[in-house]
Amino acid sequence: MPPDQANVLVSASGPNQYPLTTIATFYGAHVRTGMEDNLYLDRETPVQDNAQLVQRVGELVFHSQRSFATFEVARDIISVGDQQRDISA
Repeated sequence: MPPDQANVLVSASGPNQYPLTTIATFYGAHVRTGMEDNLYLDRETPVQDNAQLVQRVGELVFHSQRSFATFEVARDIISVGDQQRDISA
């Protein structure tokens, strides 16, 4: 296990996304999900929208007795400050 002050994020894609996200969630790592990484709920069911994948991860979080990070907490975890970047240039 990583030290308490370490942040571990697991990001997987394709058919490996759900098994690796499940393991990572139960080990206490941070996870992410979205259609940019996976277009199927299972081998035969296409994803209709990101909400389906987020709900599935939400169920994992619930069953692992963890809580969701708020937007503000997530920004703090990954050290994103309040500064805004100008990406128009």
